[in-house]
Amino acid sequence: MLSAEDVSTIYRALLDRDPSQSEIEHQRADCATVLELRRALLRSGEFQAHIVPQGRPHDWPPIRIDVDVSDDQLHQMIERIERKFHYLGETEPHWSVLSIDRFRTENLDEARENEFFESGSGDLKLLRAGAARCGIDLDEFKTCFELGCGLGRTTRWLATQFEHVFGADISASHLTLARAAMNRFGVNNVTLLHVNTINALKGIPPFDVFLSVIVLQHNPPPVIAHLLRTVLGKLNPGGLAYFQVLTHHTDYRFDAAEYLASEITLGHAEMHFMPQPAIFRIAEEAGCWPLEVREDSGEGNTNNLSQRFLLRKKSLLRG
Repeated sequence: MLSAEDVSTIYRALLDRDPSQSEIEHQRADCATVLELRRALLRSGEFQAHIVPQGRPHDWPPIRIDVDVSDDQLHQMIERIERKFHYLGETEPHWSVLSIDRFRTENLDEARENEFFESGSGDLKLLRAGAARCGIDLDEFKTCFELGCGLGRTTRWLATQFEHVFGADISASHLTLARAAMNRFGVNNVTLLHVNTINALKGIPPFDVFLSVIVLQHNPPPVIAHLLRTVLGKLNPGGLAYFQVLTHHTDYRFDAAEYLASEITLGHAEMHFMPQPAIFRIAEEAGCWPLEVREDSGEGNTNNLSQRFLLRKKSLLRG
């Protein structure tokens, strides 16, 4: 059951205000899970009228980011992110995936853990729907690669769709819990991989489908670029890529040297942005073309833009 704090947290995130006591009581009675409440608020007139009245503005200026860096700088960035997520995996594993207070270790019980893992079915449903809109039957694809599998929240559902799933994560502590989850749910067609070096993805066999949601945004832009280049290069001809990226923030900039000189703070995930043109360039280089680019309704901050990309690898590359 939703707690009053859960309701308040979602109201602040999506509506930028605290709920009244009557609203708290109403939502606790009407919504069984955090996901149900979030979806209800995203459909509400208040959210549509006041938070996103006409979508994001079309006159935002460009943002300055360093995308191309040296291998040494890239290694340092990957090492920093690994340290942060390994720590979160040891201290707040569920909250590090879904940053809602009900999933903090101190509040977690069997019912909330079950809710956590049930929520992982959502992205598979959205992938199916996106493929169907583009006239593609997802049942034709046999293998899937999930980047940032975390505790296996989505992985367990992908395993019901595909013959084999490769789940990769930068955090060994998360992967330990993901293995336990696969055993708990009786999933035996998943291979879990520790991806914590520049070359870690090179040994993965090609796959038919790539999926990654609420993951890439926690990596600096050069790491996002490296991951997308490598993963899209592994995608089989005719394969699908479905991933979410934060693509703009009015106050964001990224300087590689400044970032690496900054102090590492543990206990929270970083948030980074990758402009659309850079993503399209990487996709083109990998022989992929866009089927859909959709604004991600899960992002309530009006100063940024989150988008979901559905790409398809060309069946025959032209030389």
